Amino acid sequence: MQTAGLVRVTITTPHRRIDMALPEHASVAEILPGLLARAGEGMADDGVAGGGWQLRRADGTAFDLDRTLGAHRVRDGEILHLTPRRAEWPEPEYDDLVDAIATGSGRTGKAWGPRHTRRTGLAVGAVAMSFGLLAVLRAG
Repeated sequence: MQTAGLVRVTITTPHRRIDMALPEHASVAEILPGLLARAGEGMADDGVAGGGWQLRRADGTAFDLDRTLGAHRVRDGEILHLTPRRAEWPEPEYDDLVDAIATGSGRTGKAWGPRHTRRTGLAVGAVAMSFGLLAVLRAG
């Protein structure tokens, strides 16, 4: 349930998880100091070595500091990550082959369409007819 202008999220930091209701119309830059204050003692200082802090989605997409949470389309219940700016975000690991194929095919930009179905159907039909014709000729 979204409350007037607030979005409820979970923020993970290197040391803890924080459940918060954040204003969706405030920029990420305005929200970060409050997040750092609640994330634990010394978090602001720890970020200096890593080039500062940045807010990311679970897939590693970094939030633009000048845009609001609403502009980033953050939804209630979403888990966001507060990470050092220079931290490398790991590539996702898959234990599900179908999920890996779906993600990989989404990156190529071309989706399977009716034209592909038609061509594949014609090719499979031609191969099946060839085998059938070959069987008839051999049976003689």
